[in-house]
Amino acid sequence: MKKLIIVMLACMLILVGCKGEEKVEDKDTGIDKTAIDKLDKEISEQEIYIQELEAKIDVATVLNEDYEKRLESAEYHFGKLEDRTEFKTEILRQNKALMDKLLKGKVDAKSLIRLYTMDIDSFDIYVDSYMEFEKDMNVEQKVKYMCEVVSKYYFNGLKVEFSRFEDLEGQVVAVINLGELEDLENSEIVLQYGDTWKSGYFQGSTGGSFTASVLVNNFLQENYSGEWIDGVKFNYENHETGFQHIGDLLDRIFFRTMNK
Repeated sequence: MKKLIIVMLACMLILVGCKGEEKVEDKDTGIDKTAIDKLDKEISEQEIYIQELEAKIDVATVLNEDYEKRLESAEYHFGKLEDRTEFKTEILRQNKALMDKLLKGKVDAKSLIRLYTMDIDSFDIYVDSYMEFEKDMNVEQKVKYMCEVVSKYYFNGLKVEFSRFEDLEGQVVAVINLGELEDLENSEIVLQYGDTWKSGYFQGSTGGSFTASVLVNNFLQENYSGEWIDGVKFNYENHETGFQHIGDLLDRIFFRTMNK
């Protein structure tokens, strides 16, 4: 019985050895074929992983470019915001000094420029601030400065540009162009960091009324006694284009009614 068991174990060992030799080793080179197959599989898996990584890198590159573009736009607009804030602060300082002079009777109110705004609840027009032009400014320089003030003080730095003077039977009319900012390409950036005339200040009954009132009253300066224009005409992107909520802002010439 013992001999039979020993013989059986010996046969089993021989069979296992033969099977292992056939599966693992090449007869001529003795190279482990199983190991090679395993390496081939690992290489294939690594190639697939590399392809996946490359795809993720491509996506990350696109996202990074978009992020950099947004960051650049944000930095630009925050810079503009800082500039407008400093500008407004200077106007307010000037306003405080002029109001002190007015209260003390040291300045004639008619020699000052009034900055007008509109109460969005009552739609009443009132004086927001006072300012002065530099004494050596001519009319064109004054109008250009008013463009800068109105743009930065009321309309988030949107373009308010002096185009030209027109002579209508001896009356000097300033043509003012309202333009969009070319750098606002991404609508999300527009909504987050700025606004537009077309989709912002020309929209809605209240918004449109505010825009028209602020522009007309600030450029007419009915109470200013210094050298000034007789009328003003507004264009949008250098065209006479009407919008529903701003009335006839772009459709007519507005003239001063006061006698200087």
